[in-house]
Amino acid sequence: MLSFVFRRILSLVPVLFIVSLMVFSIFRLVPGDPVDAFLGTEQDPEVRRALRAEFGLDKSLPVQYLYWVKNILQGNLGRSFSTQQNVLKLLGEKLPNTIYLAFSSIFISILIAVPAGIIAATRRKKLEDYSAMTFALLGISIPGFWLGIMFILIFSLYLGWFPSMGFVSPLEDPLRSLWYLALPAFSLGWLQAAILTRLTRSSMLDVLNREYVRTARAQGHPERTVIFRYSLKNALIPIVTIVGLRLAALLGGTIVIEQIFSWPGVGLLLLQAIFARDYPLVQGAVLIIAVGFVLINLLVDITYQLIDPRIRMS
Repeated sequence: MLSFVFRRILSLVPVLFIVSLMVFSIFRLVPGDPVDAFLGTEQDPEVRRALRAEFGLDKSLPVQYLYWVKNILQGNLGRSFSTQQNVLKLLGEKLPNTIYLAFSSIFISILIAVPAGIIAATRRKKLEDYSAMTFALLGISIPGFWLGIMFILIFSLYLGWFPSMGFVSPLEDPLRSLWYLALPAFSLGWLQAAILTRLTRSSMLDVLNREYVRTARAQGHPERTVIFRYSLKNALIPIVTIVGLRLAALLGGTIVIEQIFSWPGVGLLLLQAIFARDYPLVQGAVLIIAVGFVLINLLVDITYQLIDPRIRMS
């Protein structure tokens, strides 16, 4: 196990290098000059030259990239063009909020999808199966932003059960934090639950048709034991894969929901930085999201072996 983890960590080095190169290059290809966005109507050539020198924009692109990588390795993501604050500090303030929202939505989706998928698989072509598949189809078809707006209209404006926007840290007031979390987490969790329900049903159906499951039933094991001991554990591999990928995607895919609910996360910060052409902040945010995606994939690979030690990965 340790040798596998070590090899996987080593394999991340070229991946992270390519990611950093792509992040740096893409934002340098975007039309426009961030100094113009910073100065606004101010067009003094001396001021422009001074700012370009301060931000390092007067150097060639390879030199800018090398300085950027050097600073990253030293834990320095630069200063925001628009706020003049340390980028790492800004991201450190917002990233926990996005992680809180992403993990909560995935947790909600698992609570809904795994039982629904198991019931649909064990009650195939019955009312429970058709109900679960209808829910999954609706979940995949309805956009998250539209669902978020509907949640605000119904549960906030009409019923007054939940706030329509805002944020309270769980460290300050856990119960009040959950009150503010409910609508954005369910808006994100709905789509994840729909995807996981279909996958859980498909994976369980595949396992339930295996010979060892039929043998367990023939030996007289209770149906509960057959489902949860012999079937579900062997059906977990594709489920864990999708959960990991969806969680990694949510680290950078909460922008719309954060905008709708005024959730102070990385997504909302990234959107504001894009509008302001704030290169250091955009690059830092995208790099953090990409690194998170890579690390979560590493954790998924490790989880494979914990679920089934027979799996050996090269």
